[in-house]
Amino acid sequence: MSRFFRLIWLFALASMAGFLLESVESLWSLGYIQNRQGLLYGPFAPVYGAGAVVLALLWPAVKGLGRGAAFAVAALAGTAVEYLWSWGQEVFFHAAFWDYRHFRFQLDGRVNLAFSLFWGALGLGFWLWVWPRFQAHWPQKRRGLALAGAALTLLLAGDALLSVAALSRQAQRQEKVAALSPLQLYLDEVWPDEALEECFPTMRRVP
Repeated sequence: MSRFFRLIWLFALASMAGFLLESVESLWSLGYIQNRQGLLYGPFAPVYGAGAVVLALLWPAVKGLGRGAAFAVAALAGTAVEYLWSWGQEVFFHAAFWDYRHFRFQLDGRVNLAFSLFWGALGLGFWLWVWPRFQAHWPQKRRGLALAGAALTLLLAGDALLSVAALSRQAQRQEKVAALSPLQLYLDEVWPDEALEECFPTMRRVP
């Protein structure tokens, strides 16, 4: 259970770090800070959290590799996470949160070479400095840790489920599916298309 909560905290912290990173990138590229959150509530960019968890799970397999090989593994792992995340959003919610088709070396608009190399650098830094220290300084008092981890798990799960429900309902509205259940009525009232577009300004609808 301790390992599970460790990954939950890693997911949350990496998601917040990714949100900050995206904010800086938007300021540099657009001249203003664009909201890049990936969940309805909180400064979370969960694709970074998912990437960090995958890198942590790969740690036993890569800790004996040289830096070049570790860089390559991280680049491939991060690219796979990003591609699958984008594919899942498009298939299940008919939405795309990023589009790399304007890049020279890209695949289906989901991933590109520049960001694959960026994932490699992030992963190498994560394995060299972040993850070993994260594990070394992990608190040993399990009771308080378990309670905090359980609370964080519930908060993230609730946020993720509500986000999935809101995006799913948006896809239903695009298909002219009438709201019949209390949940559908609630989502139409609290999270209509306009509210979702404000929360996720980079999102675009796809067929």
